[in-house]
Amino acid sequence: EVNGWKIGSNENLSEAYLSGADLTGANLSLSNLSGADLSGSSLLYSNLTGADLSGANLTGADLSHSDLSRANLSGSQLNSANFTRASLSKANLEGCYLSETNFFRANLVGIDFTNAQLADVNFSDSNLSESDFSGADLSNANLEYAGFCEADLSNANLSGAYLGGACLSGANLSGANFSRANLSGARLEGTDL
Repeated sequence: EVNGWKIGSNENLSEAYLSGADLTGANLSLSNLSGADLSGSSLLYSNLTGADLSGANLTGADLSHSDLSRANLSGSQLNSANFTRASLSKANLEGCYLSETNFFRANLVGIDFTNAQLADVNFSDSNLSESDFSGADLSNANLEYAGFCEADLSNANLSGAYLGGACLSGANLSGANFSRANLSGARLEGTDL
């Protein structure tokens, strides 16, 4: 138990107050954490596979090396959170607030980032293949060596973003804003401009 809440897989932790909690290595797979306050919490090496984190506050939380595959994070506050080497394959991040979030070397294949606020986010060396960034704000983001193969970046704002060495092969870039972006060494084969 943490703050009176039972911690485990398939638990109902909706609206739980777990700010600053140490949940390192916790198994929260399939749990309902919608609207929960996990700001500043440590969730390193945690299993959040299939968890519902919609509307949750994860500001400043550390989710490094955690598994959030197929998790629902729609509408969550993820500003300044750390997802270094985390797996978020097929997770839903639609409409999230992710300013200054760190996704260094994260697995983000097939993610829904539609209309997400991603200004100043670090996606360096991450796999973002087949993800949907349509309408997302990636202004000033660090996208160095990120893999966007077959991703949808239509109408995304990439102004001032650094895409050095990024792979954009087969990506949909129609209507995307690349003003002041650095594309040195980026691979653009088969992109839809």
